[in-house]
Amino acid sequence: MDAEQFYASVSERCAREFAEHAASLSRWRNARLFVVVASVGLLAIAWKLEIGSLLVAACYVTAVFCIVFFIAATEQLTMSAKDASARAMAQSQDSLARMAHDWDSFAVPESSERVNQLPLSIDLDLFGRASIFHRMCFAKSSAGRETFARWLTSPASPVEIIRRQNIAKKLVGVPQWRFDLQSKCADIERSLRQINLLQKWAEQTDHTFSATLLDWYVQALPFLAIASMLFIPFAPFVFAAMAGGIVVTNFIIIVCTSGRIYDNLMQLTRDNASTMAPSLSAVYEHVALSPEVHSLLPDFSTAAGEAQHALKRLERVVFLGTLSKNPLAAIYVYIPLQFLVLWDHQMNRMASQWRAKHGAEVSRWIAIIGEIEALSSLAAIKHENPTWAFPDVGEGLSPSFRSLELSHPLIKPSIRVSNDISIGPAGTISVITGSNMGGKSTLLRSIGVAAVLAQAGAPCCCSSLTMSPLKVLTSVKAADSLAESASLFMAQLLRLKQVIHEIRRGNEDKCELPSIYLLDEILNGTNTTDRREIVEDLIGFLLEARAIGVMTTHDMELSSESRHSNFIKSYSMGHRCGDLKTADQLKFDYKLKKGASAERSAMILASILGL
Repeated sequence: MDAEQFYASVSERCAREFAEHAASLSRWRNARLFVVVASVGLLAIAWKLEIGSLLVAACYVTAVFCIVFFIAATEQLTMSAKDASARAMAQSQDSLARMAHDWDSFAVPESSERVNQLPLSIDLDLFGRASIFHRMCFAKSSAGRETFARWLTSPASPVEIIRRQNIAKKLVGVPQWRFDLQSKCADIERSLRQINLLQKWAEQTDHTFSATLLDWYVQALPFLAIASMLFIPFAPFVFAAMAGGIVVTNFIIIVCTSGRIYDNLMQLTRDNASTMAPSLSAVYEHVALSPEVHSLLPDFSTAAGEAQHALKRLERVVFLGTLSKNPLAAIYVYIPLQFLVLWDHQMNRMASQWRAKHGAEVSRWIAIIGEIEALSSLAAIKHENPTWAFPDVGEGLSPSFRSLELSHPLIKPSIRVSNDISIGPAGTISVITGSNMGGKSTLLRSIGVAAVLAQAGAPCCCSSLTMSPLKVLTSVKAADSLAESASLFMAQLLRLKQVIHEIRRGNEDKCELPSIYLLDEILNGTNTTDRREIVEDLIGFLLEARAIGVMTTHDMELSSESRHSNFIKSYSMGHRCGDLKTADQLKFDYKLKKGASAERSAMILASILGL
């Protein structure tokens, strides 16, 4: 089953489940109303006819209360299932919209301002609406999105790339598991503030308990309470004395320490931060208890199992520590236990023990969820695009980039035009000439996006890609800025300065990756003579620096008349096709061909428009 069929089937199934849960919810609500009305009616009749005693009436009311409570609980579970079906249906619709490139129909994932403003991000449309991140990041949690964003902006080592690729290939075959993972991580994201509170609480140093007399007393208190009860059958006075002493002592302790203990315990449970333990536990349970994933990802499954058990224990502590929030539990359970065994102190002690043992690991558990989500995103990309290839990023290769049938992933498949491209070896430069609207800038972005995705471990929009590890440097979308008082020419110069600086830094620092530069119609904001001289000097620097890359230009003579022509690999794009009677009919084949371009479309387009 391909991805589109899978999402459509999930959407249909969730729609059926939603309708079933809605009907069931209506029946339970009617049943609750019937029970309440019928019970009140029968009770009124019994009272009118003076049938039964007060005890019978009390038993009757208790039974009715239990029935109503059972119906209400079932109603709540049905409502939760209905909401889950609605969310899953919306999630599948989002996935279908994603595949159709219907950008307005699914939300733009949040990313940090830092990565949004990187020149690489701006030039290659990595983040924001209708971007690579928008199309390819399936992560629902902030940890997953941060991990995927970091992978896009920080090239991985070849060993790490292979690891990510291998895991993603395995996860391609379990689409339902990946879909359910998104749903469970979405539950975490709905309470983002709470997960931050839980993480903050877990990492704090606990000063409420230490090896003091009070700590020893709290540990011994349950045994003292049990021991006092042993005297009830044969020495009730002893029991009364011990129980009275315990209650009085506990009352004094509560008065003296309740504020500090209560604040520490409520820090874990306030603002519904306690919901994060079940949410994280559910995600880890999904990873740890999936047989197919356990065999595919044994390391993740083992870590997930440990985290899930620890989080289950925290769930129990949280549940027991919040008894005071429930009115019935507070009256019948919490208050007696508070005076008998210092319940808040006992729960605080258990929470402190959990924090001492597992607190430092919460951040790691959240990071693991982020990595699993990012890996799942890589698998989802491949599942939705089975013809895309996982690149071969070879360590030790000389700087190179070779791809077959390369195209841009943000263009709809029905109108994509692919090209074969080979960049390198070091000491050469590829120059693409051609008319406006011919596809030069799109090809540059396709190369850059492929290099970024390849070094993130993701499949690329091509039939094959072989490259060495490369640092991607771009100057594609330099623009003027009124706010910064920067003209177009100055903005282009500053961007070129950044590219040159990074290349020099890479040559000086042998630990840096070799560079691949992508320069689009540079310095088109100045006159031809100055541009030509600057470009000549720039090409000389790039050749000497042994970097590889592509430059596009409208200077048709650059390839043949440059003093560096022997080192220039000349290509052209923007070959016209079709009739040219109207502007709409001005079409190009968008194919890359060897040799400089001789075509000029600007004058033709201006003439068609009557200019």
